[in-house]
Amino acid sequence: MSRGFVRTALIVVAFVIVATGVGGYWYLSQSSKSPAPAANSETVNWKTYRDTTYGFEMQYPPTWKLEDTSLSFVAKNGRAASLSIVNGLPFDTETALREDVYIGSESGSEWAAILCEQTNPCYAFLQYHNNSSDSRGFSFSLVIDEVDSDLDRSPGASYDPRTIYPEDIATVRKVLSTLKFTR
Repeated sequence: MSRGFVRTALIVVAFVIVATGVGGYWYLSQSSKSPAPAANSETVNWKTYRDTTYGFEMQYPPTWKLEDTSLSFVAKNGRAASLSIVNGLPFDTETALREDVYIGSESGSEWAAILCEQTNPCYAFLQYHNNSSDSRGFSFSLVIDEVDSDLDRSPGASYDPRTIYPEDIATVRKVLSTLKFTR
């Protein structure tokens, strides 16, 4: 083989390696970009709640009522429900069921339990938090009052409120997914 052929072959191989690397980098950088969120027709007429204490805003359905730092609404079966800002870290989660959710664009946790006290009716309690809310010293809680008659008390029945109120909890998750920090 001639030296000219070897040199040309090496140049071609080097060019192919560089072109593959550049092309691969470009492809990966394009595919890892998150698409811009599409306008959701369901949330387009929602109201905006702004919290200046913790520096965030989020959207909520127009049928919900804003009272101080709580958003009240009527849950399935006419139960009173309230999504509130809780000052401090999440509650004791030993007896709660955990699920991953999004709060804004950040992954977080949803803790759910049915709580029954001796002198009061049972209620559904869910708490939501992520690293950003924890670092700012708050979380969210959802309470659905007087759920006793909605509970299946048969042996082995689930006391997970997410199975009892799936539509309401899905709406709360959608509300929390609209959270944006403003400072």
